[in-house]
Amino acid sequence: MRPVEVTTFTTPRERGVTAGVFYLAGSVVAYLSLVAPGVARGPMLLVAIGSTLVGLAAIARRERFTPTVTNVVVGMASMLIGLAVVIANGGVGSAMLMAGYLMVAVFVALLGSRTAAQAQTAWATVTLLVAATLVWPLPLALALSGAFMAVAGTITVVAAMLASRLRRSAMTDPLTGVANRSGFGAALDAAVATVERTGEPLSVLLLDLDDFKLVNDRAGHAAGDDLLREATHNWAEQVRARDTLARLGGDEFAVVMPGADGEAAADVAKRLEAATPQVGCSIGIAVWAPGQSVDELLAAADERLYVAKQRDVAVFGHSAPPPPTGKSALADHP
Repeated sequence: MRPVEVTTFTTPRERGVTAGVFYLAGSVVAYLSLVAPGVARGPMLLVAIGSTLVGLAAIARRERFTPTVTNVVVGMASMLIGLAVVIANGGVGSAMLMAGYLMVAVFVALLGSRTAAQAQTAWATVTLLVAATLVWPLPLALALSGAFMAVAGTITVVAAMLASRLRRSAMTDPLTGVANRSGFGAALDAAVATVERTGEPLSVLLLDLDDFKLVNDRAGHAAGDDLLREATHNWAEQVRARDTLARLGGDEFAVVMPGADGEAAADVAKRLEAATPQVGCSIGIAVWAPGQSVDELLAAADERLYVAKQRDVAVFGHSAPPPPTGKSALADHP
């Protein structure tokens, strides 16, 4: 089961807008450096204009900011900063422009995966060292680069740690430890963005424990909480590594299954049903169709869940064969 992580729930919109804002901020620094002595104003103006255009394009195309596009754009930012440092000829302008590496550090710490952050930090270090040695004597270049790397590295580590903790707290259900409603929504948005790009299937399961209210009424809420924790633990062992299991509230749960067609989703649903022998569960399954909105996908799964709760036999569409037992209902695949 996919853990609740910052990288999982960073949306293309967040990455695109933030990258655009950072590029625009970098362009402002480049424009300001034009007044510094020794700056090659023509080339620096081109860098500033280029940064402005990239920033505006990133904001305009924010919905298409996949992790790969984000890494390319951030890597390009480190190259532009290094180029600008060289164009500034080692004067005050170069020192001003080196501050751009701090923005790169903040960006990768807040919005990048751990692997991406490490790669981007290494790439930024390389571009910084090369630029510094081209405009300053080696001892001074190493000293300045070391100072910036120490600050940028500290920012990256601390910001990433705090961002991960805050995002995990905001998107995790405290009782069961799985994703909460916000985490589910973010995971589903990210999954839809991915399948729109790759063309692979996507399924969503909505689950509801049967007779959960009776457990609370007869045995108390503590027993109900124990049941929720036990069911969640059992379900987490049945879903795939790339799936996201979430508690939407009360005894309502959901699973986001990128890369799973109706047959694969039905197979997982069968295992989830078998994993709750105490009270049983009802499951509605919907398979995403190209062009379908998230709301439409969830409405289809909710409709199937309602059918499953009302009947004692399985009700399925034609997109996948039914499991042999249980009350799952699979939405028709268009």
